Amino acid sequence: MNPTQRSSTERIRQQCPVWWKILAQRGHALTIAGVGFIGIALWLSKDRFVSAYGAAAFGAIFAFPLPSLGLGLLVASALSNNGILSRYRIPGTRIIAALAYTLYLSHKGILHLGILYFPAISEAGGL
Repeated sequence: MNPTQRSSTERIRQQCPVWWKILAQRGHALTIAGVGFIGIALWLSKDRFVSAYGAAAFGAIFAFPLPSLGLGLLVASALSNNGILSRYRIPGTRIIAALAYTLYLSHKGILHLGILYFPAISEAGGL
């Protein structure tokens, strides 16, 4: 795997083992923080189509990085030694993760093909 494509949790595990040891001992806190960040992101984006001011405007800026941070904390909790999510094995998660990563890697090519073969849609702002 290309070093630039590794996830941040993998980088912390391999390149900063002291940090990972500290994080891995706090699995429950990682779970609570992850759910909290996702909840805050949902709250910030609840009125995004109603107003362009206040929490809705603030949510437009932070509604994308907060869920990413929250989901990253949930992944770290699942990889930790004592996290709630690390206790259970859910069948099928490995294949779902592989398919999601494959979709993530292929979406740029699909968008490029759409722009190439449907220029009228892309000029109108559809792609």
